[in-house]
Amino acid sequence: MRAPGTGDARSLRRSAARAGVDRAARARIGGRGWGWTIAATLTGVIGGWLGAQATRAAPTRAAATVEREARGRYHFIRPLLRVDVAGKEDFPELRPLERRFESLIHDAIGAGRARHVSVYFRDLDAERWVGVDEDRRYIAASLMKVPLAVAWLQQSEVQPDLLARQIPFLPDTIHDAEQSITSGAPLVRGRSYSADDLLRKMLVDSDNDAFQLLIDNAGAGVEETWRDLGIVPRTDPNTPTTVSPREYAATFRALYSATVVERSSSERTLELTAASTFHDGLVAGVPAGTVVSHKFGERTLVDAQGTRRELHDCGIVYHPRGPYVMCVMTEGDDFRTLASTIADLSKLAFTEAGAIELSSAN
Repeated sequence: MRAPGTGDARSLRRSAARAGVDRAARARIGGRGWGWTIAATLTGVIGGWLGAQATRAAPTRAAATVEREARGRYHFIRPLLRVDVAGKEDFPELRPLERRFESLIHDAIGAGRARHVSVYFRDLDAERWVGVDEDRRYIAASLMKVPLAVAWLQQSEVQPDLLARQIPFLPDTIHDAEQSITSGAPLVRGRSYSADDLLRKMLVDSDNDAFQLLIDNAGAGVEETWRDLGIVPRTDPNTPTTVSPREYAATFRALYSATVVERSSSERTLELTAASTFHDGLVAGVPAGTVVSHKFGERTLVDAQGTRRELHDCGIVYHPRGPYVMCVMTEGDDFRTLASTIADLSKLAFTEAGAIELSSAN
């Protein structure tokens, strides 16, 4: 990716966000040309691999150049200083994983366990990636809760007391809170909750009432934040927001790289999503105790074609050999078989990641 040229500060920062440049470095980008050399204070990442080491470029192929900060005090993030991205065809070493994904998806569809399945996998530190039908669009549903949290955290950076704000859940409040997959105690009408409590409830329990209260009380700029993340907000209120696995995975990549909110906010968001009470899908496919910062989304649709369901699960798997982002989106008839398909793909990715030379293994 070429460095941006001249332009307004917002455009330059947006370009930097999409390239994955650390937010602390982006704050210094103004309306001028921008080179790739960025001075930054060194910090670090993931608890299982804590330990000081000199900042260095992660092992790369000619197709991708990546430089992150040294690992240190952070548990969930690793700020990104420089990246030059590439297409999946530039990573032949991941082609065997792609073929195995294709085979598993073919079998799942052939057995009637799903109608459509898309998957996106990316080694976070080396930025190598592979996918199957990764640009197919699905209804975002509860996946939008993470970008909403990002928007609130962005606003809290300039309004320090924002997350302490009390938001009432009025008795006459009407929300479309239909959910097929629920967990945790529901919010109580007539009570007030801090924005911080609602963020936790929304990310950990995927609570729709918490989501709607935060949407209703969000300040200006929410949709612009979503656009920064590469998500196109809906223009018709009767048409749901749609995303693709590759598009949505950028949100977790941005959090891991601390490119859209401050490092402490990125760390906290991934900590909360790691506490998700949804243990099917990605989590079901990895060994017990593996940290997975993720968000699921589900939707039941009834139309002239009948009833169909979508189930998605996307996030970061903190594999012992290095973290990767994985996003699986599915459509079919039964949430249980869709969840099982996601788990099968997750298990395959985890197993193969143990054999792939992930950057953090070196």
